[in-house]
Amino acid sequence: MDILRREGVDAATTGRIAREAGIKQSSFYGHFADRDECLREVAQMIGGYVMHNGRKHRGLMDLGDLRGSIRRGVAAVVAAFMSEPALTALFLRHRTDNTPLGECFESMVETSRRELSRDLLAFGVASSEQDARVYAELLTAGMLGIVSGLVHGRIDDRDAAIDGLTNVTYAALRAAQPTKGK
Repeated sequence: MDILRREGVDAATTGRIAREAGIKQSSFYGHFADRDECLREVAQMIGGYVMHNGRKHRGLMDLGDLRGSIRRGVAAVVAAFMSEPALTALFLRHRTDNTPLGECFESMVETSRRELSRDLLAFGVASSEQDARVYAELLTAGMLGIVSGLVHGRIDDRDAAIDGLTNVTYAALRAAQPTKGK
């Protein structure tokens, strides 16, 4: 991760990784089959932290305080991404690449979409599977956009970004609720 954080994917050769780890290059292959396997594991470590925070906060959803629940969840996921800005930039840059990192990152994003969609239905916030998928896509795109804006300096006020995404999400989810819940 340190190599990726400092210099990017191209610098993460098997020789370089081994040297940074204090082992011989031949020993690298005792831990990983190849560079791709190593990069996949790093991607899992990067994405796992963010996914864990998202799951934890979705599980704490309080429909009596929907806006507050949404804000806490958005804030937790933003904080997780922003705890490692260089790795988040790497994630954003490579998440749709046809590379081991991209494939792993995109798989994690897709898993998050499915879980979010399922949770929207379970909490009764979405009225149908189609609505849940649409709102999960909206939320995912909004989160990635906000995080990209923060990481790349297009947005400099984290609280304003969190509040903005919270407000849009709250309004969208309230509109999606079945008629009896309005």
